[in-house]
Amino acid sequence: MTEQEMKQIVQKAAEGQGVDERVLEQLANQLLWRIGRIHDDGPVIIRIGYATYAKHFADMPRLRNVSDSELEQAFKQKNLQVEWVGR
Repeated sequence: MTEQEMKQIVQKAAEGQGVDERVLEQLANQLLWRIGRIHDDGPVIIRIGYATYAKHFADMPRLRNVSDSELEQAFKQKNLQVEWVGR
């Protein structure tokens, strides 16, 4: 998967959750993110949060890595969930 394809996936997922993608770009250097699944049959989760809340990522259920093809399939099926980590 190319960087452009990944950007489009994140942009569409953010729009679906009411997150302004331009704000994410402006904050990019201050953000951490993780992409994965908690369960094999669950949605692909995109967790985003400020770097200052890194410890909160560790307190959340661990995400299983997903392959590029799984991410693409989840995007096509609209099976994505965006979670904001921290306050």
